Amino acid sequence: MIRNASILVLFFLLGCGTSKKNTQLQLLPDWVQKKPVSESYYIGIGSALKNGSADDYQGQAKKNALADLSSEITVTIASRSVLHQFESLLGYSEEFMATTKTESNENLEGYELMQTFENETHFYIWYRLSKAGFRQIKEQRKQASVTKGVDFYDKAQIARSNNQYYEAIVNYIKGLEAIKPYFSESLEINYQEKNIFLGNELFTGLLSVVGDIKIVPNKTEIAVKNGAPITAQELGFRCLNGKNQPLSGIPVVFSLQQRPLPNNTAESNPEGAMSYSLHQVSSLKETEFFVATVDLVNKASQITPDPVFRKMLRKIDPPKGQIALRIFNPSFFVITNEKNLDKNLEPKIMDAKLKNMLAQQGFPVVLKMELADYRLELQANTSELKKEGRIHYAGLQGEVKVFNAQEQLVFIKSFENIRGTQLGYPEAGLDAYQNLSDYLSKNLTPKLKELVQ
Repeated sequence: MIRNASILVLFFLLGCGTSKKNTQLQLLPDWVQKKPVSESYYIGIGSALKNGSADDYQGQAKKNALADLSSEITVTIASRSVLHQFESLLGYSEEFMATTKTESNENLEGYELMQTFENETHFYIWYRLSKAGFRQIKEQRKQASVTKGVDFYDKAQIARSNNQYYEAIVNYIKGLEAIKPYFSESLEINYQEKNIFLGNELFTGLLSVVGDIKIVPNKTEIAVKNGAPITAQELGFRCLNGKNQPLSGIPVVFSLQQRPLPNNTAESNPEGAMSYSLHQVSSLKETEFFVATVDLVNKASQITPDPVFRKMLRKIDPPKGQIALRIFNPSFFVITNEKNLDKNLEPKIMDAKLKNMLAQQGFPVVLKMELADYRLELQANTSELKKEGRIHYAGLQGEVKVFNAQEQLVFIKSFENIRGTQLGYPEAGLDAYQNLSDYLSKNLTPKLKELVQ
């Protein structure tokens, strides 16, 4: 009996819960429970939790409703639309469509507020937009955009015919900006008694004018000594079109083997010329390439405020020209004054070792001082240190100096207590010279590389 009573209580409680839920659903308007469908209107229903101020949650509900309404507006990508070219050439039409969809939501107009409803937890709102009214507004906007796009297309064509290629690029971009909301459409128009697809013409015109730019170096190859400068006269380029006519006002950026350089931007002058001077060539490579590239990336923010078109400009492969720098190291003349226990050392040990050390690092060694870029001098002498049993110790002291061709001291390195051990002091001195060779390999050659680079 008690068990049966418990079951009855459970059913009663469950029934109350279900009844309460059904009551809550019944309290919601029909348009909240089931979204209305209309052949004449786009419908948008939005809701939001009642968190924060009334303005906050009502604004969020409105935003959700307009997004819902916008989702009913289908977009068909025409086969002759510029979006197909975006996808095939630049590979990002989906990203463009998503951005355009967001902007379209923000630019909706003509929608009507139908009803609102709220309970303790939620706020609901219903908007509708006349399909006929939407088509009319869209057509009016499209015609205005097309008119503006044609105007920029005219300006771009005129600029190109006058060899004002940078102005042409700017106007092609502005024309594309004008028709951006209609990129999915073919936009076929009659232009100068000929039918054209405006979006495609603007886009292909942009690619064509960029592709017609040539950056031609004055010299294709320059032999340069490591550590030496290169003048602007040598590092010169000309900006030309496909007919080899000079182009002025084309922005370029200079780089050395993809490394950034200071003050590395320029514009071509009326003769199409631009140049750069390198204060010093510094490289461990035998060949590096100095490159001048049409600067669409850095100029993108000036050409257009739209991030979509900035990305488009970054994806276009810019014209470039390059000069091969054939780099060789400066030459050295070597002089050594080597003594062992105050006696001149014959044959000299360090003279041959220093020459071999320089040659291994790519520095030519010349036999005449007047032919050298640098003179390396070594002064060294040994002294007796101590004797322990049969073992004799000698110490080696001295310095290395490097002078440039103008007789300026550019490097000095002192050394002392380079030790040698043997059964006699003279032999210990010779051993110290062998150890000096190892010491200079580690401590001198890196400094010489820094000196000439």
